[in-house]
Amino acid sequence: MKFPPVRRPARAAIAAAVIALAAFSCESLVKVDENEVDKVVALVRAGDAARLEKLTALPFLLDGEIIALPGDAGILWRNLKAAGVTLAGTRLVRLTPAGGDAYKLFADTWEVSVFFKKYVPPNGMIAEIRSDSGAYLLLLGGYALDGYARIIGLKILDGGAP
Repeated sequence: MKFPPVRRPARAAIAAAVIALAAFSCESLVKVDENEVDKVVALVRAGDAARLEKLTALPFLLDGEIIALPGDAGILWRNLKAAGVTLAGTRLVRLTPAGGDAYKLFADTWEVSVFFKKYVPPNGMIAEIRSDSGAYLLLLGGYALDGYARIIGLKILDGGAP
């Protein structure tokens, strides 16, 4: 069976439809701002370890250590909840772009420098937050997942888990 040739206007319409479909189905980089930080902090407050685990990028930076195993992210969030880390009374101190020497906020090591270069996306931001349970750095960015920025890292500055 021979099919008739597709005419030029029809080809253009098909190409435009494919491009539009691809553009609308792609995830987009999240603009990490105070609202994004608040959304992630709300999940920690709620103790939603399952959702936090899903949003946690792997590899993940915890203080200056790199966590690469999928199950470890869930253990982290469950342990923080069990330790009473609720981030009650949270206030955002500052948002810092995660480029340049920002990796030094986590640890001034070669491993952390390489982690930032390799795994932190262009929209990565470091949120310094203070809460009733201590001070923390949250490294957020990447593509939206269920309407949230990905959680790329966490550092406990002081206080932290009781």
